[in-house]
Amino acid sequence: MFKYKIIGLALILCSLYGFTPQSTSLADLEITEQSYSEQISYFANIYGADSSLVKRVVDNESGGKHNVKCGDGGRSCGIAQIQIPTWKDLEQKYNLEFAEDLNYNSQFDQLKIITWGIARGYGNKWTAYRCIMNGGKYSFYSSQLKKHFTVYCKL
Repeated sequence: MFKYKIIGLALILCSLYGFTPQSTSLADLEITEQSYSEQISYFANIYGADSSLVKRVVDNESGGKHNVKCGDGGRSCGIAQIQIPTWKDLEQKYNLEFAEDLNYNSQFDQLKIITWGIARGYGNKWTAYRCIMNGGKYSFYSSQLKKHFTVYCKL
């Protein structure tokens, strides 16, 4: 309850000095406590992504679970099933637009980066995205694992 009093006081002070937030609601303030679907919708509104597409990618990559480690020989982690080199590349690009420290181990930040990435044309970093865009089936050769794969996904 104390946090809401502080927020209310901050809003009153901002309005007295002519600062008006675009929109502040409890949903915005507590987005980290929302479901992953709600978080995706939240980020999709910010970054201009198709929330339905992002959710389908996440569902196919991890089933919406953050504590999974699968695919790519265990190198892809978290709800967005992202490898560390890909994370570093996207985080660097993200930071050109939004100066913000992101945490690879955070479900919230992984959902943020995948939603932003898909909105900015980096969706092909995820196999599930390529599979969805290819009608539910995607074949490729993994240079890391030196093997051919065919992936099927839910549309």
